Amino acid sequence: MRKIALTIMGVCFITNASLAAKLQGYQEAVEVLKKGERLTLVVDFDQCQIKGAHGAKLTGLSILRLPEIISVRHDQIIAREIIPTGEIEGLPQLGNVYQTSRGVFSKNNQFSATLHVLDPVTFQDKLEPTNITCEIGSGFNVYSSR
Repeated sequence: MRKIALTIMGVCFITNASLAAKLQGYQEAVEVLKKGERLTLVVDFDQCQIKGAHGAKLTGLSILRLPEIISVRHDQIIAREIIPTGEIEGLPQLGNVYQTSRGVFSKNNQFSATLHVLDPVTFQDKLEPTNITCEIGSGFNVYSSR
């Protein structure tokens, strides 16, 4: 299950610490995006509230590099991702799946994400969605990628 979370949250990118600046909050993140820079979100599942069918099995760190297409509206930064992943290790009975996530970083410096495991043909959930909530500095940090 840890692989689900890591894949869903997009752990394919390792941030070079010398090029990343840690941000203190939402408004600073908005200013970074206005300059055309990218954000990297680091989530520590061990410090977050997790609800869902496989939520109890999510542990460790995950890195989300926000995609090219994001929304900044209604005092929220919203990112979405869909990944065709084939079979999930430990859950071969699900068959091939897509993993999707929708993350929201809000002006109250909170990050919430909904993770889905979908049938690639019908796009119906194959597992109950998992919801994650973290506070900046407590399970969630934001960096600008310069």
